[in-house]
Amino acid sequence: MSAQKRMTGTALGGALGDAIGLFTEFLSRSYAIELYGPTPSFSLQSPLPEPHSPSLVGIKPDRHRYWEGTNRYVAANGALMRTAIIGALLFQDSDGTNGVDRAMNGALQLAATTHPDPRCLVSCTIVTGLVAAIMRNEIHSLQDFDRIVQQGTDFVQNYKDHPLKPGAYAPERLSEDQLNDLRKHIYAGSLDELELDSRQHIGYTFKCLGAGTWALRKVLNTPESNKSGIFERCITEITMQGGDADTNATVAGSLLGAYLTDTGLPDDWVRHLRHGPWLAEKMQCAGSLLGFGGDYDPSSDPDVLIDGGKGAFTPEELNRRYDELMCEVGKRVNDGLPLPGSHGSGSKGGKSEKDGCIMC
Repeated sequence: MSAQKRMTGTALGGALGDAIGLFTEFLSRSYAIELYGPTPSFSLQSPLPEPHSPSLVGIKPDRHRYWEGTNRYVAANGALMRTAIIGALLFQDSDGTNGVDRAMNGALQLAATTHPDPRCLVSCTIVTGLVAAIMRNEIHSLQDFDRIVQQGTDFVQNYKDHPLKPGAYAPERLSEDQLNDLRKHIYAGSLDELELDSRQHIGYTFKCLGAGTWALRKVLNTPESNKSGIFERCITEITMQGGDADTNATVAGSLLGAYLTDTGLPDDWVRHLRHGPWLAEKMQCAGSLLGFGGDYDPSSDPDVLIDGGKGAFTPEELNRRYDELMCEVGKRVNDGLPLPGSHGSGSKGGKSEKDGCIMC
């Protein structure tokens, strides 16, 4: 299988998982079955809710302090859902560093900007490492799977002793209890064991990791003759578990898409995926930069400009945006009541729609 097809499969697979998972996001498994039946056939219909668009813009360097303030309890899945693609981009050896280690390091450093808990980081090194190994054509069996899982775990556990770069973030080691919890989720015998709709742990990173690795292990355990349609079956099963279904299915979709390539994705889902052709084209551009073939000049691509090709705001547009923002902030902060100096201050009758904002 070509690396280009695996890269495109990783991106499209993750996007499809996100889109389908939205059908049952935050629902209980029982309610999902009540709504869609036990064996539904999902189809992407328009309009759909906007998928996640995680951004690092505005991140302040206090994420570690926040984690400490929760007694190191918080271990959410937000970093895991965005780092799988790194395995498809950084899988090649470079400067004497093995491509899988390189991808794991990239995932760890990116994830640590928002999710420094070692459980979050090991989730990212494992999934990103699996994608990178698949890109390198090194995953063919459950034994290969086990090897990368161990490599991803060791990468976090030993990082302080062997950082890849000076000044890099060095994570805490996982405790023995956390390692046992990690193994329990990665090697769950079924999706039911993961309890993905558990209200108290709905966004726990190990649950998301467990859903993704369950899907990949299922594919590795399935004879070639039975793999047709397995992407749709796995994503549907994860979706019908409810909970943080779109995030769980995003990670599973990325792993499955890498392994099955873009040709193993459901045609109907791909055809109706919002902005699917654009995403596939961007993967072709990335492939060109990585030496897969084709011509691509980033300087002529408006999508990669700092303004996304939209052009600079005029002074009038900037002022209008600022006024609208301050108006919205004023209304939210004051909960609809007029602030001192607003038009509604001291009036006898009711509030106008602009009350609550000094700007208005």
